[in-house]
Amino acid sequence: RMKSLTAALTAAAAAAAMASGVSETTFPLPKVDFGDLLMLHEDTGVEITHHLLTLGGIQIVNIPKFKEARETALSSLAECLEKDSKNSVQTVMNDGSKRLTTGAGNLQGVPQEMTSICGSVSNNLRSVIDTATRQLLKLLDASATPSASEVMAPYHSFMDLSQNGEHLEHLHSYFAPQAHEHSKQILSSSSKPFTMDLHTDAG
Repeated sequence: RMKSLTAALTAAAAAAAMASGVSETTFPLPKVDFGDLLMLHEDTGVEITHHLLTLGGIQIVNIPKFKEARETALSSLAECLEKDSKNSVQTVMNDGSKRLTTGAGNLQGVPQEMTSICGSVSNNLRSVIDTATRQLLKLLDASATPSASEVMAPYHSFMDLSQNGEHLEHLHSYFAPQAHEHSKQILSSSSKPFTMDLHTDAG
């Protein structure tokens, strides 16, 4: 959930650097082991808070079952979404590429059903990510200062804030444009030939 915000911040910084004629700047994200989140050490929470405030994100590594769940969720997604196009959202990008999307909300901590049956295989992935996110929030709550609670009012903690929010969880699959379609797009459009413009998500 924080990854999209991190990517947006990094992309915005890179765009600003290129626009001003200076070299591109990269922001490597610090890695945090999932096992360290379980320890709930205040020092770890303070360090993570610093990274989130200064860099916009962290990498949580060694999350149990994450690799397997991701492979299961994504291995046949593109083929499935094409077959179930009536239940997926189709978007044509600036360069003629096609994007198919299935998604679902997560209301007060309860994941909703994906719009396409293709998303059902992502249930384990959603659960694994939710577990890691909850553990991160527990650690942030354990190391939060009194001023943090004041900012979050009327909620009492990061966990409380998260559980009372509505989250969008979605899966995208991208398809390259056909050669003749791509040529038409270049001739008929003055837009930049990028699949997606720089943008900011509600990460």
